[in-house]
Amino acid sequence: MLGIVQGLTEFIPVSSSGHLYVLPKIFSSSQFLSSTSFILFLHLGTLLALLIYYRVLIIKYIKVVFRYLKNRNPVGEDKKDTVIVRNILIATIPAGLIGLIVDKFLTNIYDNQITDKNIAFIIVAIPMIIMGLLFIFEKSFIRNNKKSIEELDIKKSTYVGLSQALAFIRGTSRSGVTLLTGQLNGLSRVSAAEFSFFISIPIITASSLYETFQFLKDSSDFSKDLILAYLLGAIASFVVGLFAIDFLLKFLKNRSLAFFGYYRVYFGVFLIFLVIFK
Repeated sequence: MLGIVQGLTEFIPVSSSGHLYVLPKIFSSSQFLSSTSFILFLHLGTLLALLIYYRVLIIKYIKVVFRYLKNRNPVGEDKKDTVIVRNILIATIPAGLIGLIVDKFLTNIYDNQITDKNIAFIIVAIPMIIMGLLFIFEKSFIRNNKKSIEELDIKKSTYVGLSQALAFIRGTSRSGVTLLTGQLNGLSRVSAAEFSFFISIPIITASSLYETFQFLKDSSDFSKDLILAYLLGAIASFVVGLFAIDFLLKFLKNRSLAFFGYYRVYFGVFLIFLVIFK
């Protein structure tokens, strides 16, 4: 179930980390299944979904990088693709650096210091509702968002990258905050979504590989059932993630983020309801 949730919510802007953090607590599941370790391991599935869905473009961009390193004078299609790769790299750096600084601190808070599930519900509900309201009123403050990724300059790419760091707060949604920031900097909804997907690849790769290494190192301490849970979760997130990417790109061609905003607000209110009427 959690693998399916990860596959859906990693790309659809409703916060995968927020859902994966509170759902085991709602159903009184093992605390380990809401841990940062398990959440990041599930990202392996959605990372693989991204790599497969965009395999043609990813290979194309890798070749462009090698051609650029060889002659340093891209022309035509290569010039446009070189700018896209530059923007992806620039947007990746801020969140990566911030992640190195705050990762252990936030992991300790979420996994060890917040033991009361009611507090967990509240700290996820607040960013859920705030981002949901921004989605609902998206059209009132976003204008002239028709650019494609290669039209972003270095400064605007950096802004989008910095916004990605807010996703370390569970309930925010990395795809959601970068979708909004991308549009605020002129990108169309579809271009903002694709830029969000591309800049997530390096960070998800680094964090997932690290957790996989930790998992393999400590696997002797895990039961066979727990290892199976990890693997099944990653497989489920991969399969569902492929469909979620395709769905979101088609959805955003003609629709705003308001639909997801209403869901976020309702889910956030539901979490508060659980605290009040426990």
